[in-house]
Amino acid sequence: NRSFSRLLENRLLMSDSPNSYEFNADMSAGQQALRKNQLRHWISDDVGFSIRSLEPASEDASFRRYYRLTTNDERRYIIMDAPTDKEDCRPFLAISMVLRNIGVNAPTVHDLDLDKGFLLLDDFGETHYLHALKADNADSLYRDAFSALSLIQSEGPTDDELLPLYDREKLMSEMSLFDEWLLEKHFRMQLDDDDRALLTHTYGFLAESALEQPK
Repeated sequence: NRSFSRLLENRLLMSDSPNSYEFNADMSAGQQALRKNQLRHWISDDVGFSIRSLEPASEDASFRRYYRLTTNDERRYIIMDAPTDKEDCRPFLAISMVLRNIGVNAPTVHDLDLDKGFLLLDDFGETHYLHALKADNADSLYRDAFSALSLIQSEGPTDDELLPLYDREKLMSEMSLFDEWLLEKHFRMQLDDDDRALLTHTYGFLAESALEQPK
């Protein structure tokens, strides 16, 4: 959609972008420090690991945070921190179990505290698929990826309660995060009625295109 592309390009040029995303902006620095201290106590006291380092691993478009834990005996794990008033870990646990049961590589959950929202997961390392792709391995890596997708499609969960269908309402809701989090929160753009109408029209076009795909 050329109109949408021009809108985004013009507004990005006009915006003052901060250096990092603000998905956790509702937590003050003091609250974040308290939360991390609770996490360290959970690792040490409940899981029983001695911490050599606990560093941020990544963030996603949610209130979850991920840390890379290295223990004193050089074991490495990923810690998911999912505040229980914002996130529900149970769907993640259920889907992870289903994926492992059908042979798809998904992180094992080694320990957890659902009341606190802490999960201890496998660390799959820091190498992204894109960074690993080379001319001599692209065919085999893509073959592995397509095999996993095919397995999920043919053997994966069909229970709508576990994995709800992406209907039009869900698609529109997910796409609306673009203007809420990226345009308004991250780029601090002021959207007017015309902007919102254009975005809604574009989302509708994309939703209809997605729903036309074979299932």
